[in-house]
Amino acid sequence: MDIYYSGIKLILRIYQRIYSQGSQISGDIPVDPGPKIIAANHANVTDGFYLPFVFREKLHFFIQGDIFSVPFFGWILAKGGQIPVWPDQKKAALEKACELLAVGKTVVIFPEGKLNPGSQPMKAFTGTVRLSLMTGAAIIPVGFHVPRIHLRDRTIQKNGQSTLGFWQTGGRCYIRIGSPWLPGEEMRGKVDETGLSELTIHLMEKINSLVELATLDCDTEYK
Repeated sequence: MDIYYSGIKLILRIYQRIYSQGSQISGDIPVDPGPKIIAANHANVTDGFYLPFVFREKLHFFIQGDIFSVPFFGWILAKGGQIPVWPDQKKAALEKACELLAVGKTVVIFPEGKLNPGSQPMKAFTGTVRLSLMTGAAIIPVGFHVPRIHLRDRTIQKNGQSTLGFWQTGGRCYIRIGSPWLPGEEMRGKVDETGLSELTIHLMEKINSLVELATLDCDTEYK
C-alpha cells in the first residue's frame, strides 16, 4: 500500500480519534479480494471515512473535483489515486475507474452523486451500473446510518452556492454490507437506457434496505 494512501487513512483516523467515534459493521463480511465496485448511500460527509478500515485493499473513491483544490488534502487525494469527478468530465472518471478495475482494484461510488442529508429517496445516476456492465465487476452495496444526536450540520460555500452537510462528531456509524451483485446477470445482452434506469433503481433498493437494517442495528443498541 502506497505512502499517500496511508497518509489519507492517517488523516481519517485522526479525525475519528478527535471526535471519539467508532463503527459497528455487519452483513456479508469479509468481502473477497479482487476488483469490485462499492456503492453506498451518502447521507453524511463522514460515512465514507470508515471504508478504508473495513476493506483491506486500497480503495479509489469517486470524489467531487473541487475537493482536489483544498490545500494539502486535495494534493494527497490525487497522489493517493482517488478519482476526481468534474460535472463536464464524468466520462473521464468512468474511464479511469475502468482502468483501475481492469487491474484488480476496488472503486467506491455514491450513486446519488451528491450528499443526501435528509435521507429521502433521490434519483441516482446510472454510472455505477454502467461501470459494472462495462467491466464485469460486482457491485457491493453498503448502507450507512448515524444517529442524529451524533451529527452536526455544516454549511459550506462553494462556487457561490451553499451546501449543507452532516458530519459525525461522536458515537457510532452503523454499517451494513450486502452481498455482491452482478447487474449483467439480470439482463442478458445489450442494456438500453430504460434497462440502465431499472437496474439503478434495483441497486438503490438494495442500498436502502441495508440502510434500514443499519438503522435497526442502531435502534437495538440504543434501547
